[in-house]
Amino acid sequence: MKMNVMSGQSGYLYSIYVCVCLALLVQKNFVQASNCTQDDRTYMQNQFTQCSEKVTNSYQNSIEGGNLEGPTCTLFTDLLGDCSKIWKLCHSEEDISKMKDMQLEALLGQYVDSGIVHL
Repeated sequence: MKMNVMSGQSGYLYSIYVCVCLALLVQKNFVQASNCTQDDRTYMQNQFTQCSEKVTNSYQNSIEGGNLEGPTCTLFTDLLGDCSKIWKLCHSEEDISKMKDMQLEALLGQYVDSGIVHL
């Protein structure tokens, strides 16, 4: 598998864009956040944003050496697996599955469809 990744701020900024879009979807109740207070939703969104920023920064640092395959796989796994765990605070498993699908679609759009990563 050959992967090429654009370095610099564009990957980081797009990851922030994805987080903001997911937060807006949650806020606008496209994905229901039942049994949560506004404080719970704010906390959840902040925790997800912090996690995704940490994962993205780690990814940016790890690709500087030119090894792209492992770090890109780790990025996807960490965002979809670890960072999304906070969604359990306010969402059902069905909602979380939908949100993960949206996030995966956005990641594929960023890293594959745009040509940043070639699988």
